[in-house]
Amino acid sequence: MPTFPRRPPSSSGAGPVPPGTMGLMIALVAVSVLSVLSVGGGRLGGELALYAPLVLRGHLWSLLTYGFLETNPVNILFSLIGLYFIGSAMEQRWGTRRLVTYYLVMTMLCGAVAVLLSLVWPAAGGPHAGSWTALTALTAAFALEMPDATIMFGFFVPLRGQQLLWVLLGMLLLFAVFSGLAPFVPQFAALGFAVLHARGYTRPSRTMARVRLAWLEYRLKRRRLRLVDEITRPPKDGSSKYLH
Repeated sequence: MPTFPRRPPSSSGAGPVPPGTMGLMIALVAVSVLSVLSVGGGRLGGELALYAPLVLRGHLWSLLTYGFLETNPVNILFSLIGLYFIGSAMEQRWGTRRLVTYYLVMTMLCGAVAVLLSLVWPAAGGPHAGSWTALTALTAAFALEMPDATIMFGFFVPLRGQQLLWVLLGMLLLFAVFSGLAPFVPQFAALGFAVLHARGYTRPSRTMARVRLAWLEYRLKRRRLRLVDEITRPPKDGSSKYLH
């Protein structure tokens, strides 16, 4: 079930569709429709969907194209609505370049996770298709970066952004219970990567800074414990080296 902000964060309401979001919407419709209308459309759709055995044979383009391939008009409609609301909101916050880069990188990264998992768990290898992976990451980013924004869950239920992350996780778990975990590997990966990115763990410089800080805190704690141990440990001769 889609989740949409009541309005993108601008003073003019919804407004026109930003260029990056519009480009993603056009690409999604074009890829989905062409896969059906082309000669041997079923075969083209199979080439564009993510299927791990084919990726391992060299079909690397499907790591990207599966994120623009919807298999029916209903999925296209909901993907366009999700991109319009969530994509527009995040593009206004991030800018066009960052939005498009985020969408593409998350699509490919989560597809790669599914392919790698298929080496030990073949069911995880798909086939996978649809924008749900990137939209999961975008929605999680919206929830984490705009926790006080009001969103409409399923068009009717108002939620605060900070609640959305748990709703997303609950939805994925519910779908996994009914349909199995394997079809939703890219979406779970997208949710995890979105949280890591929002917390700064995907930025090498910030990650290294966190590691150095944790190491310094660990060394400081050990020195404090050693000092306390030296002060409280009774001397062998019964006297204290701190008393004269």
